[in-house]
Amino acid sequence: MVLGCYYLTAHNPSQQTRHPHYFSNLDDCLMAYEQRLIPLHAYIWVRFNDTVDDDSELIKIDSLGLDSTIEVFSNRVVRKNIQNEILVQYILTTPGRIILNKILQDSLTFSS
Repeated sequence: MVLGCYYLTAHNPSQQTRHPHYFSNLDDCLMAYEQRLIPLHAYIWVRFNDTVDDDSELIKIDSLGLDSTIEVFSNRVVRKNIQNEILVQYILTTPGRIILNKILQDSLTFSS
């Protein structure tokens, strides 16, 4: 079981795609994986609406006119408005990590 969890989340350079894929939600990413459009370990960008507990270092901040900014981190990109509220957020992950998190969330939800 531990080896399966490790395999789902492992970094595999041979499965990286030439161009990054972007998905509007986690389910779209899983659907693309099930249809064999992306490999299990390929890095992808996914829109993520929940909070992210992340202490990664801020790489840069770009202004998008007067109404919003984009904060770029090593593993996520966040667009915020003037009031510093998150408008949209994309995280860098893999289909394998999404599968593992979905399994864990489903098992915790089912048991409670």
